[in-house]
Formats: sequence, C-alpha cells, structure tokens
Amino acid sequence: MAGAARVRLAGRAEVLLGDAERLPFHDAGFDAAWCNDSFHHYPDPERAAFQAWRVLAPGGALVIGDAWQPAPARAVMNAWLPRSREGDVRIYSEAELRDILGAWFAEMSWRRVGMTACVAVARKGR
Repeated sequence: MAGAARVRLAGRAEVLLGDAERLPFHDAGFDAAWCNDSFHHYPDPERAAFQAWRVLAPGGALVIGDAWQPAPARAVMNAWLPRSREGDVRIYSEAELRDILGAWFAEMSWRRVGMTACVAVARKGR
C-alpha cells in the first residue's frame, strides 16, 4: 500500500511505514487519524489507541472503520481468529471499542455500517 501511495502521490506527500502501536510521529502533530479495516489486527489495541491519542492535537479525531459482527457471530469469529493466518486478532463489540478508546479519548461515537462493519469516531479533549 505504501508503494502504491508513493506512486500515486508522486512526491506531493511523504509516505511512511509505521507500527500502529509505536507511531513514528511527534506528540500532537495531527488533527485527524484514520484507521480503516485494521484495528482488529492489533495485538495491543489499548497501546494503538494511546498512540493515536498521543499524536493527535487537542480536539483531534481518530476515525476507525472496522469489521463488526452481532454477538453470536462475533463469538464464533473470535474463537476462530487465533487459528487464522490473516493476522486477525479480535472483532470488537461497541462496548469493547468504547472501553478501549474511552481510556484516552474525551468523547466517542459508534455506528454500525451495513451488516458487517462499524465506524467509531473518538475525539481528543481540548
């Protein structure tokens, strides 16, 4: 993805590879951060949430678009995911995402998108 972004942007922006749990950016350097279809891959989602909070300026927003399943399907998926070779770790419920993000962010909204996705927006306090 990074290579494709470099080609597409043709030098108009710097593209870096980084670990979501160890972001290579200064504190409070961004107004927004976007995490699309990857939060369920993080071995330490609490650390990833902290890193996003750390690099956001006061009032900044973290937008997460990720997989979602209703409780029975989520239980089956989460039991199977440790055997997956795709790097999936856990499909989170709304309550779990609220707990993870609520440790750092002042406010959060969550909504389901279709049958298998959700969007969460967390805002850093001012």
